[in-house]
Amino acid sequence: MSRNTHPHTASKLSIGTPRQARLLINIAYQPESAHNLRTIVGSENIWEEVRQLRNTGWRIQTTQRSMRDRDNRKIRAGFYQLERSQISAALEAIHIFNLKQERAKNSKN
Repeated sequence: MSRNTHPHTASKLSIGTPRQARLLINIAYQPESAHNLRTIVGSENIWEEVRQLRNTGWRIQTTQRSMRDRDNRKIRAGFYQLERSQISAALEAIHIFNLKQERAKNSKN
């Protein structure tokens, strides 16, 4: 089994934090750089967020692209993307997570 695969089925995939929801929605349709994801997701340790999702069965690919930094030096930047076969599961998991968040918020009022 490769490090990006997991025996979980799509029906068991879930998310548990707002950061995970923001991460999944932003890597579902196109690759996004680790640099940009730190701001979007709200985590300086984006690699840990990805690791946690992978450990629960999400198949997230990592690729590197040659780029130039602001000093015009050639660098290799990391990009993450959710495997296409899991996009619908991600949308469903995010929807369920948001419903649970809303219920919890309403029960406090």
